[in-house]
Amino acid sequence: MKAPAAILKIRPWAPANLSKRHRLVGKARGLDKPMETQNLDRKRRVARRATLMSLPVWLAIALLQVLAERYGLTGLGWDESAPLYGGVIMIVLAHYLYFSTPLCLRTGVSFGTVGIISISAHAVLVVAYLFLDRFSYLSVLLLAMAAPAGPAFLGLNFGFRPTLAMGVGLCGVLALAYLGLPPSPWTLSPPEFFLFLTIVLVSWAIGSAVNGINIRKKYMILDLFRQQQAATDIIRDQKTRLDDRAAELEQANTTLKQMSMVDGLTHVANRRRFDEAMGEEWGRRQRAVVSREPARKPIDPEALALIFIDVDHFKAYNDHYGHVAGDECLRRIAQAIIGAVNRATDLVARYGGEEFAVLMPGTPADGAAVVAERMRRAVEGLAIPHAGSSASDCVTISLGVVATGGDNPVNPQALLERADAALYEAKREGRNRWVIAAPVAGVA
Repeated sequence: MKAPAAILKIRPWAPANLSKRHRLVGKARGLDKPMETQNLDRKRRVARRATLMSLPVWLAIALLQVLAERYGLTGLGWDESAPLYGGVIMIVLAHYLYFSTPLCLRTGVSFGTVGIISISAHAVLVVAYLFLDRFSYLSVLLLAMAAPAGPAFLGLNFGFRPTLAMGVGLCGVLALAYLGLPPSPWTLSPPEFFLFLTIVLVSWAIGSAVNGINIRKKYMILDLFRQQQAATDIIRDQKTRLDDRAAELEQANTTLKQMSMVDGLTHVANRRRFDEAMGEEWGRRQRAVVSREPARKPIDPEALALIFIDVDHFKAYNDHYGHVAGDECLRRIAQAIIGAVNRATDLVARYGGEEFAVLMPGTPADGAAVVAERMRRAVEGLAIPHAGSSASDCVTISLGVVATGGDNPVNPQALLERADAALYEAKREGRNRWVIAAPVAGVA
């Protein structure tokens, strides 16, 4: 799969950790350019090298001509073949300069088209050379060279059928030329010529088959690469979907966990969240106390306050006004309690029924008492009518306040029992009030 151009253009070469010598070599080779420019430069270098490959072939032809003239195997002289060699030099220079200058970028002609034109020009020169030679033994030697060299050269870009078609066409043109041109003293006899032509055609067919196998392997590799890229894209897409699904599930689990920690009626924390917070705050308090050095331990460690709240005569309220009104009353009381708590670290929870609990880390008993009075006034200020209350003509609350103190930590159960006892004392004294219990110390 071809990478997007936007990605290719942001991948410069020559990272900073390479030595100066390596960076200079890479710059000379064009590796400091964007990837698209590097690919274009590579194709131009390959085209220039392919141009120079024809020079050894024509040097071999010139050597064969020298040997053939020495042993009397041809009548072709240098004056007759000089224009052909001049044409070869012109084609090579034009081809090389075309890919060495920006001309190849301005014309818009593809590299494959220019390659076909160049190969065709060389083939025309070779055929012209054979015509001038009038098919002597030098032609046999040239055909013997063409049998492996031609398919090998064409195999750079073509497969079995195109290479074989070119070979059959070349042999057909040579056969027609042999039959149509007047013979010379060095011309081969018809059986000899067609025997060598058959050998060339068979060798060319074998070379074409090899080219076809190589091209097929090339396309198989490309196809496997595409399949691998497609599989990678599918895996990446599936991974993205799984990650999105995992994020959705995680969000859903977080939402469910939050919902499981919130009371559905009053929308404050429920009993489960309260118990969890009590354990967390108690463990934090114990770690804070234990981490201090004994010589520097204060008289009063970090306090933890707890307030138990109960709605006065709430059963009578439900019996008189109904459960729907009772639920609305609890919701308004919960919001009033939350409004009386100023710190984000304090936790307001529905403990059960008409009971609430407020957990306040780092708060001593006198500070908790101030908050308790603020809560009592906030609920009383709602002025919710309550005909069945003996404490007031509106809905009120009773509160039990307790805080840790002393040198030794206590357990959470003892703190709950003291808060409940303080709440019972507030009810016994007439309700609509708060009672603070003595600091809890030294309770196992």
